[in-house]
Amino acid sequence: MNFFSFKKRASIPSFAVMTGGTGGIGCEVAEILLEQGWDVLLLTRRPGKAEEQVSSRKGRFEAIFCDLAQPVDLETVSAAVLQRKKPIGLLIHCAGKIQPESAGNITRVSLEEQTTINLTSPILMTSQLLPALSPKAHIVFVNSIAGVMPLQGSSVYSATKFGLRGFARSLALEFKPKTIQVEGSKNR
Repeated sequence: MNFFSFKKRASIPSFAVMTGGTGGIGCEVAEILLEQGWDVLLLTRRPGKAEEQVSSRKGRFEAIFCDLAQPVDLETVSAAVLQRKKPIGLLIHCAGKIQPESAGNITRVSLEEQTTINLTSPILMTSQLLPALSPKAHIVFVNSIAGVMPLQGSSVYSATKFGLRGFARSLALEFKPKTIQVEGSKNR
């Protein structure tokens, strides 16, 4: 699937929930989805910055606070999304955290933050939002080459990205006979 052609699978763009849209790839993806007419709910630590960055208004855009390093925030936001009773057509995980450090200098704080943001949060959010996914939904994990080839000096980051790739591949197998599509599980 061409990552930027979501409208090909839906005759009418619908509701997208995404993380990590205040920088890099996520910001661009949000713009493209809005240009295609998607309603985008961005979960971010910086909702004000997200509102400033997004210029397209064909679709509806809302940015709400969610710190993926705090599982309590994630649970609260997931519950709020479910209460909207709006089918999710796209669930996109763009958020990521890298803290380069040699293996001998890994701190507990760095380990926990990278693991929570890069691996735990996408897994929990996916699990929590599965009931809201539409039958033809896509789950997209924007991963890293570090999920295929380890990065020297970033062993924790590499481990989290290998884990995310494994989760995406397992999820793709789980939904293979069904209609939900999981992207980000293949080597590209």
